[in-house]
Amino acid sequence: MLFVGSGRAVLVGGAGADGFWIVDGELPEQVNVVRDFQQGTDVLGIRGLTPETVRSLRVLQVNENTLIQIECENVALLRNTIAGNLSQDDFVVV
Repeated sequence: MLFVGSGRAVLVGGAGADGFWIVDGELPEQVNVVRDFQQGTDVLGIRGLTPETVRSLRVLQVNENTLIQIECENVALLRNTIAGNLSQDDFVVV
């Protein structure tokens, strides 16, 4: 499991299943970059937000990357990932 802080982190999980915790209690101040997210193997974790805040989550395609926004704030950029391929199964919310 990899946890972000206030932002600007570059996360690399390597081989195998990884949990990229892109929100831990509050939204990061700057976007974090996940370099090797593997759909179906890795998950994106969000912890400590209200259900209303989580419902504001948006997944956008930006060139060859996927941008994740919550409350219109850029939270994470998934490198070389197709936004349309992500589903609820790719997220863990606690």
